[in-house]
Amino acid sequence: MKSNGKKYNPKLKSNSLKEKALFIIFTFGFVLLLPLVFFQSTIDPVVYPRFTLISFLLFAAILLFNPFKNSHILYKRMSNRLFLFAIIAFIIYSFFSLAGAINPVEGLADTFKFILLFFLILCFSSMLVTHANKMLPLIYKAVIINSFIAVCIGVYQLLNLTFTIEEANQVYEIKGLMAHKNQYSISLFLLLPFNIGAIVYFEKIWKRLAIIALVVNLTMIIILQTRAVWMALFFASIFVLVNIIIINRKKQIIKIDSRFRKRLFIISGATIVLFFGLISFAPKDNLAGKVRARIITVFDPDFTSNQWRVEMWNATTEVIRDNPLTGVGGGNWKIAIYPYYSKYQPSVYRHWRNPHNDYLQVGAEKGVPGLILYLSFLTLLIVSGVMALKRADNFKKLLLTSGFVFSLFGFMVISFFSFPMERPNQIVFIGLIASFIIYFNRSEEPIVTQTNYFKWFRFPIAIILLAIFIHSANCVNSEIQIALAQAAKEKGDWKGVKYFAEKGKYRFAPFEPKYSFPIVMYNGLAYFHLDKDYPQALKYFEQALKQHPSSISVMNNIGAVYGQMKDFEKTIHYNKMSLAIFPHYEFGLINLAKSYYMMGDYVAAYHAILKCDPRSENKEIGNLREFIEGKINQISDINLTQSSK
Repeated sequence: MKSNGKKYNPKLKSNSLKEKALFIIFTFGFVLLLPLVFFQSTIDPVVYPRFTLISFLLFAAILLFNPFKNSHILYKRMSNRLFLFAIIAFIIYSFFSLAGAINPVEGLADTFKFILLFFLILCFSSMLVTHANKMLPLIYKAVIINSFIAVCIGVYQLLNLTFTIEEANQVYEIKGLMAHKNQYSISLFLLLPFNIGAIVYFEKIWKRLAIIALVVNLTMIIILQTRAVWMALFFASIFVLVNIIIINRKKQIIKIDSRFRKRLFIISGATIVLFFGLISFAPKDNLAGKVRARIITVFDPDFTSNQWRVEMWNATTEVIRDNPLTGVGGGNWKIAIYPYYSKYQPSVYRHWRNPHNDYLQVGAEKGVPGLILYLSFLTLLIVSGVMALKRADNFKKLLLTSGFVFSLFGFMVISFFSFPMERPNQIVFIGLIASFIIYFNRSEEPIVTQTNYFKWFRFPIAIILLAIFIHSANCVNSEIQIALAQAAKEKGDWKGVKYFAEKGKYRFAPFEPKYSFPIVMYNGLAYFHLDKDYPQALKYFEQALKQHPSSISVMNNIGAVYGQMKDFEKTIHYNKMSLAIFPHYEFGLINLAKSYYMMGDYVAAYHAILKCDPRSENKEIGNLREFIEGKINQISDINLTQSSK
């Protein structure tokens, strides 16, 4: 068959259809659909639901296409190749670090979600960007739509809160479709390079839409008051601007005449004066005044949030010092950090799932070598970005590349104050940004198709992706059931707790994210309260302690079981274990006082109950103190009577 003088090639058409399907997966699946996935029924509404979708989309993609096809040409540049070697070494070392993990199951999510899937997204998008003329406009259009959806949701929440809640911290309820407003702000920040690129790339309607999307994204970022993102905007802008100035001196891509300098000076000066004028003289209760107050807190060492971060960072550096080679294992920071609380946070117990610093978390979980590899592949990616800037031969390429370098550098700044790599949709966008940087820094040699390149890797990777999909779907179900168990617990419905805890049991389920409790603890609570089956409850609590050896709640529950079994010495032992981690743990102090009381040691019981916060709303503290004081007074009266006789 002939058409226009050319032979019909069914294989070529088939590959073209597959490529189109892959474009749809990335543009519709990853850029548009993924950020909209939000399960109110799970404890964390985004992590595992989005994790499930990512693994499903990648599984579908690998059935269609070899992720390594044609992407080899992108790694002929030495800087690109070194980046690839560094990220592969980091993945391998992360697997290795799990061997000594306290709880290897907690490292599964870290290994799969934040490393393996990120690497595969990078491979697929690197292969796709070899068709950049097709890929860029699709991604840009999808991001513009994404921007409007994300901002509209935030504006709706803002307006709703304005009319329903009157408090200073109402901005924290503006989360978009993220679990926290800071992560919402970070996700908006990662859209900025695509907004900038769309302005450069498109004409007419899409160009106007891109400008509007950029403006509304920046406006929402200002409203959200996330200081890490503000600092990312500032430092990333300086970094990119300095590089553009240096590069332009040699290449003269941007023609800067006296007229241009004058306009630039006037616009920049007016912007700076207007900004500082609004910040300096604006009333405290409007947006500009709040922005000023928020900026000031960045430099205030006494600001509560700053103090907490510094305390947590100090504790994390000790974890690194004590585990320098392999760390404590991926995902295990939240287990290892508790014993350091008594030194750095003795009076206030704070449940943080991470240290709000991705670099310190990597160092704690994967050791110093893992941290070096992590910093290496990020730094090498920045180097590739700067080299891509140097290779830009026109204004359009310079701005397109600048946007991606800006976003990556900003991401590295944010990582110092937050945890952007924890969120799945942010992993996707970092993968896309990395692939475009690698593409702009590619070799100029023509792409030669190598259909058999790493061909046999597809099958084992497909099996792994299927396993990840099944695992994440089970984790979603487990979270849903445990959320229902928590709700039943709040109502005192122990029958409901037992039912939902049984349905939520999954061997490889991670800790529930609200309190970092092992899910088997809820089974133990059900047997403790509903069935009064203390041996069975003890069995579940001991399983929970094995999974989380530093959980003060689990220790307290084991102590409570032994208390019901009249073994007060073991109760005291476990209560003291919990108080060694957090000396002001109220339930531990109450149960310790009860145990001493039951053993007849009223003085020790009195000393324990006195350590409880006198401002506590727990009425049991006051009642128990009265009982103990009554016993002490009774003994004193008896002793006085005997002495008088």
